[in-house]
Amino acid sequence: MDRYSHQIEDDGSLTVRYGFTVRFDRETDGRWIAYVAQLPGVQVYGMDKVTAWRAALVLALRVTADQIAHGEEPNREEDATDSKEEDSP
Repeated sequence: MDRYSHQIEDDGSLTVRYGFTVRFDRETDGRWIAYVAQLPGVQVYGMDKVTAWRAALVLALRVTADQIAHGEEPNREEDATDSKEEDSP
């Protein structure tokens, strides 16, 4: 499944959808690691799972916005890793 899709609406507006899969790991000190494997470099830490999830989502959106601003096609690589947790906290 592509993580990016677009559709031209009847009124001529453009709807763009992006999907990110946020994965989680836990450090031995209790911190949560949240990352988006489809976007290299999108990895953050949080003291709890929700904080890590929010920070990963914000960073993923910023990376995607930067790609668009520079005329690049947003990264649509499929995630090749196995999920250890669900997509949201």
